[in-house]
Amino acid sequence: MSPVPFAIYMDVLIIRLKESGYGCQLQGVYFGSLLCADDTILLSHSLGAMRYMLRICDNFADEYDVKFDTNKSVAMRSGNRYSKMCEPFVLSGNNL
Repeated sequence: MSPVPFAIYMDVLIIRLKESGYGCQLQGVYFGSLLCADDTILLSHSLGAMRYMLRICDNFADEYDVKFDTNKSVAMRSGNRYSKMCEPFVLSGNNL
């Protein structure tokens, strides 16, 4: 898919994520989902928010027949609790 149609197509996902109220914001500007080419980055302030955002991605994938490659997907935590164990994130039925 060429870049312009892909951007229009994925804009639906970005709008859904932004309207959910989850994801990072900086001075009132939404930075919860960043896209570059066919890569998507989700940023959230909590584990619960990230799980909710991943559910939005799953719903979008089902509705628009999009496949997220969970073999190339990773999750990274930062902050004081980065090394604490938590339940795995799930996307497309697979753990990240």
